[in-house]
Amino acid sequence: MNRYDPRLDPMFQRPVIDVDEWRERFLPDGTRILYRYMQGGFDGTGVRFSFLLPEKDRCARRFHQCLTPAPVPQRETVGREAAFALRSGALYVESTQEGESPWKASAATADMARRKAKEIYGPSRFYGYVYGGEGSAHRALACIENSSAWDGAALMMPGTGAILFDAGGSDSLTLKDGAVDLPRTLTALEDWVERGVRPS
Repeated sequence: MNRYDPRLDPMFQRPVIDVDEWRERFLPDGTRILYRYMQGGFDGTGVRFSFLLPEKDRCARRFHQCLTPAPVPQRETVGREAAFALRSGALYVESTQEGESPWKASAATADMARRKAKEIYGPSRFYGYVYGGEGSAHRALACIENSSAWDGAALMMPGTGAILFDAGGSDSLTLKDGAVDLPRTLTALEDWVERGVRPS
């Protein structure tokens, strides 16, 4: 199966970074988070993205990409998902997913995040995970089925739970019914991918 490669798509060949600065936030529990904030987009498109990058000595060489059911404005706050990513040493990635194929915009954003991460943290492999709940779970499914921009996905659907897919082929999956604890789901997924284990 030929998978979509955003590096070959003329639409996403002109990335622009217009904000690149260090920021500090305090979470409700008083924890201080220092991170590098990058914001930009792809020239000639409506796609905008933001990356929250942990300090170099805390980087675990992975990124979490959160999808939303519809394009959202760029946020400057550190929400629950971003805080979990940064505390885990992961980059946090978001984009507006605009265009006829939102999963293509998401794949281009994932590729850009991986390239920037390698520039900042070094050339070793970075693992990427895409996830979403409810409507955005369907977007995450389209992402993982059509592109190899990620190493895994956590899909949370109403009444279904989490479906964990291997980016190398959706014939290997785990279905869990009921409510999903996102941090535990992502941690388990990262461990699964890193160990090369296919769940049954």
